[in-house]
Amino acid sequence: MVQGIAENLTRKGYGVTVIAGFYPTTSAFTRIVESNDGDIKIIWLPLLPYPRTRMYLRTSMPPNLRALYRLASTILRGGFDAIHLHGFGHPLIDAASTICRISGRKFLITVHGFPSSPQKSSGLLKYAYRLYSILVGRQTLISASTVIAVSSSVRRETLSHEIDSRRVRVIPNGIDLPSGPTSDNGGFHRKYQLEKEDRLLVSVGSLHERKGFQYLIEAIHLAKKEEPHVKLLIIGRDGGFGNSLAELVRELGLGNDVIFTGYLESTAKLAVMREADIIVIPSLIEPFGLVALEAMSLAKPIVASATGGLVDILSDGHTASLVHPGDSKNLAAVLVRLMHNENDRQLLSSNSAKHAVKYSWNNVIDDYTDLYRSVGRKRLFERLSVANDNEAN
Repeated sequence: MVQGIAENLTRKGYGVTVIAGFYPTTSAFTRIVESNDGDIKIIWLPLLPYPRTRMYLRTSMPPNLRALYRLASTILRGGFDAIHLHGFGHPLIDAASTICRISGRKFLITVHGFPSSPQKSSGLLKYAYRLYSILVGRQTLISASTVIAVSSSVRRETLSHEIDSRRVRVIPNGIDLPSGPTSDNGGFHRKYQLEKEDRLLVSVGSLHERKGFQYLIEAIHLAKKEEPHVKLLIIGRDGGFGNSLAELVRELGLGNDVIFTGYLESTAKLAVMREADIIVIPSLIEPFGLVALEAMSLAKPIVASATGGLVDILSDGHTASLVHPGDSKNLAAVLVRLMHNENDRQLLSSNSAKHAVKYSWNNVIDDYTDLYRSVGRKRLFERLSVANDNEAN
């Protein structure tokens, strides 16, 4: 999302600097890296190496001392007209908000969602997260001039932290609409060993338990009884649940039917999604649902869980078929019905493509520039974005 905002601001002539945390690092003294993406200046601040525990901590580590000093000096000396933070529960974001608060600089923050694992855990981790939320996280939220939630469900959770509702605004993620379809002349099917008769389902997301891929895999096992040619491609890096998913595939005998592609950069990911008969989003928790926007922009039929921000974006029977989260039987039944009904797939595809225009960056970016002007100077020249790199896309 940060990338989309930054790119579209530069297209309008604004100067943009992005500060992003990066990981994994091998030393507490890893050096800062600077780069440029077109007209966007990017400062990569190293986070401390994460301990080898069963907890997924690599995105939640604080910046090292060199990075912290650079963060402070950039904010204090940068002369920025607007400072925009992204993410809740990241020490880098909390450090930036503290620097702004002490120095009297206004800032906005976008909340993409709240950590789910600590809230569902028991014992020390749950207690530590509660303590963090009360003493640190909430302070970041209440200090922001405006809190931006990416969906109505995220807004409701934000308000549960006792934030003034007048300062919380919903602005959805945006998307660059594709210019047109492309074809690789069969290279895609050769790479993944697909046959012409295969029904291809594609799902995208980090391999976390909350993404619900385990229920999708179970649904594929059930669906094969009525549609033996169904194939599933899951795109995404391992977020700690990959081994469990691979084991489930083996147990169900789906080794030839479920393919894990690993992480794919944006162009390659969209190329795979273009080939799908159906895009499936089986999330148990989904604060927004960028994949749904991407699928709509590609005019693809969508089957998704009726949860979180997905119900903001998708309309059951109009732009998608919505299913109960975590219900493999319901998911399998809906997938089989759609696979066997081309008219329904075409209707969903047509409606999705029309609805995607609402979320074009050409429309969404104006909401941000209006906000920046309200907290900055009379004229907006430059903007600073701070985000952990897992929030940067």
